[in-house]
Amino acid sequence: MMQMLRRFARSRSGNFGMMFVMASFPLIGSVAMAIEYANISRTQVRLQASVDAAVLFAGRYHEVNEVEPSRDDVKRFVDANFEGAVEDVRIEIVDDEIAVTALARTDALFFGSLAPGVFVNQADATVPINRGTDLELVLVLDNTYSMSADNKMVDLKRIATDFVTKIEDEAGDNDVRVGLVPFTNHVNVGMANRNASWITVPDDEEYTENRCRWKRKFEYSNCRMQTRYNDGVPYRRKVCDRKEISRQWQCRDVTVRKRWRGCVGSRPSPHTLKDQRPDVPFEGLLNVWCGEPIKPLTGNFGQLRAAIGAMYPTQDTYMAPGVMWGLRLLTPEEPFTDARPASTDRRKVMVLMTDGDNQRSANLPWNPGNWGTDLAQADNWTKQACAEAKANGVTVFSIAFGKTVSAAGVDVMRECATDKNGFYQSRDAGALEDAFEDIGRRISALRLTS
Repeated sequence: MMQMLRRFARSRSGNFGMMFVMASFPLIGSVAMAIEYANISRTQVRLQASVDAAVLFAGRYHEVNEVEPSRDDVKRFVDANFEGAVEDVRIEIVDDEIAVTALARTDALFFGSLAPGVFVNQADATVPINRGTDLELVLVLDNTYSMSADNKMVDLKRIATDFVTKIEDEAGDNDVRVGLVPFTNHVNVGMANRNASWITVPDDEEYTENRCRWKRKFEYSNCRMQTRYNDGVPYRRKVCDRKEISRQWQCRDVTVRKRWRGCVGSRPSPHTLKDQRPDVPFEGLLNVWCGEPIKPLTGNFGQLRAAIGAMYPTQDTYMAPGVMWGLRLLTPEEPFTDARPASTDRRKVMVLMTDGDNQRSANLPWNPGNWGTDLAQADNWTKQACAEAKANGVTVFSIAFGKTVSAAGVDVMRECATDKNGFYQSRDAGALEDAFEDIGRRISALRLTS
């Protein structure tokens, strides 16, 4: 017998397979445990989301009927929002709060008989009784030229409109108001503010002057197609080598028109990225296009939907001014005074969305217009603008939309969000819709106390 064991141990053939199988058991077990854990985690996330929604339903029910809903009503609500079997639901009032607890069991894939207690998920949430939370929300949305590609502007307008309608439907008796900042590399503050105390706008001009220049003729050769970029979007353009063959000095009268269309530049340091000192004015920029005007906070959701529907893509991307004007809508001081003071019963939220990297930067100190090309500065100042919003008590959600946002751009948007779960990378319209839906759910969940 001993001789047989010695021969088996010395063998380099048959026993190798058996030893490999035995050595594989720990690896297989680790993989199975990882899969089991992920399965449990997915169930927990779904259950918590269902309980969050149910406790909001219960709180709203109590506000309207002055009594909590029945356990069966709450269980039906959880069942309707949870993909799986809910084993138990409890509702109770504790210290002027409604508490909802739900239990559900995860279907074990491998180890259910070994650790049955591990597969019971529990989710809890509470909401104050009869204490509505007011909401001031600003949508800071990219309206730059790159949004014209891949139907992105059309998708954004549809999804943002649906989002606003959902916010309206869930407002209840609370004071809920929403504002809009369509941004390019500048922001349009509205022609009605031309004579406001916080802005200086040069007078419009129209005059005729005699201008002279060389009128030149060229001979073209070696023509070919080249790739150029407009707000980060590539396009093909024909270019040629040219050789001047003649020139003639010509003079003619030219009509010069300078108009203000609502666009403003950046203020000088240290006020560039601060919501303070309205006595340091913004400068209106003549002959600059910057899209549709800001819509201050409003409870007229029909007007807000119309403003979203009027958006169109133009100009280049520079996010920092958009963020700063979003913050200025959310604070009660000038330049816009529609916001209420900060309060524990009032949430201030900003949703920032872009489909690409910064393509422009501030042109300070030489010029207030944002025509600079220091893109590293633009990224840094965008982060600082988001930090300023968060320091003022604003919850910031950020969305990188489409397939052209670089790793550096994603980093900017991720840092802008208040927390890691407030950043969304949405590569297509379906993912953008999911992002806005989740943001809507999280805005509602801001009422939760646990």
